[in-house]
Amino acid sequence: MAQTYFNLDKDYVINHYRFKPIKDGFLLTNDFGFWVYLNKEEFNLVRYNKLIQNQALFSLLKDKGFVIANDNFEKSINDFRHRTRSLFRGTYYHTIYLDNKNLNEEEIDGNVKKIVDFILQTPSRELIVEFKGNFADKSNIIKNFVDEFDKKIDKRITFKIETDLASFNDDILEFLINNKFDVWFPLRNVNFSEETYSLIKEFQRRHGINFYLDITKEILGQEQKIIDYFIENNFKSFFIRKTDNTGYEEFIDFWKKVIDYAYDINKKNGKIVFYEGYTPILLKKILDIHDTFYPELNSLCTGAIVSELGYTLDGNIYANGESVGIEIFNIGNVNSNYSSVISNEESLSLISSSINNNPQLDNNAFNPYIGNCPICNYKENGNIILKNPSQRISTLTSMFEHLFERVIFDDGFLEFIQLK
Repeated sequence: MAQTYFNLDKDYVINHYRFKPIKDGFLLTNDFGFWVYLNKEEFNLVRYNKLIQNQALFSLLKDKGFVIANDNFEKSINDFRHRTRSLFRGTYYHTIYLDNKNLNEEEIDGNVKKIVDFILQTPSRELIVEFKGNFADKSNIIKNFVDEFDKKIDKRITFKIETDLASFNDDILEFLINNKFDVWFPLRNVNFSEETYSLIKEFQRRHGINFYLDITKEILGQEQKIIDYFIENNFKSFFIRKTDNTGYEEFIDFWKKVIDYAYDINKKNGKIVFYEGYTPILLKKILDIHDTFYPELNSLCTGAIVSELGYTLDGNIYANGESVGIEIFNIGNVNSNYSSVISNEESLSLISSSINNNPQLDNNAFNPYIGNCPICNYKENGNIILKNPSQRISTLTSMFEHLFERVIFDDGFLEFIQLK
């Protein structure tokens, strides 16, 4: 005869948690995004549900959502709502690809209006509109987009562009500055031409400029040289990106050396004079109850469709910017309305695949800060369902593990590495 037992005398339950041994203790995380670091004795009290023996530990775990009771249930839900706020604001990140050689000028102009009208249907009151592709001969198209958006005044719009500053002239520079573009410059070394350097300094002086550092084998081992150059030229940060040219371990090694050297430099100066741009985002994810609004780090859903969409000039819509051009992620066209596109069968299936658990993440202590990305899975393994270990997950796992160790065991780390 089947039997069961449930202790009705207890007025709390221990919430589901994941754990990872780190040094002499254990890091515990829960799906609310909270974490605690416990010694072995404290961890055993959790494992064997003997928290009554340590009231201080019980109170801590209750505050962090590891213990659920009637008087903290609403708080835990509200905390989770704050951490996942980006999932409830509507699609706010829109990436427009400019490369399309099969359209004439009249067709492009017509589609510009349709794309803008479609984007403005999102319920989000604040939008980021990023332009990607060959910018040199597409500046007029971008100007058309900006003019169309300027006709609408009910949303706050931030424009973003990544450009190597090739074929720039004074008119383009003035246009980007006057329209407050968030300008990103990709680099693989710091050997700038005189003309490029002059443009960079002009942006820096009048408006500001951001840098992507694409990690290739050619710059491995040059962490200190690059950071020194940035500090000498009053460039405060770069945002590192992995390329196919480097392996997972090489990238992590480079990033750790950047973090360590930046920490040493900042501590020596008594203030932050340089930081790696991705690191504050990762730290905010584990330290701040408020959402980072960085879609790929959403644990419940990585943001495709829910937070992001991508577009081509022929009016096709894709799940996000990274999926543009991959046909299985084409979810519709701007001739349809926003509601019908994001709620059609293709969109809902893709969102479901993001929400579904991933074997590599199931028992990963950093699951609350990574999430399952079907687009990343497909680009790595050719399938939205992950069947092989993912470099993206391995990379983020190593980054979070390193940051947790520094935060837990180095009292001065945050002061000289995290932006206030």
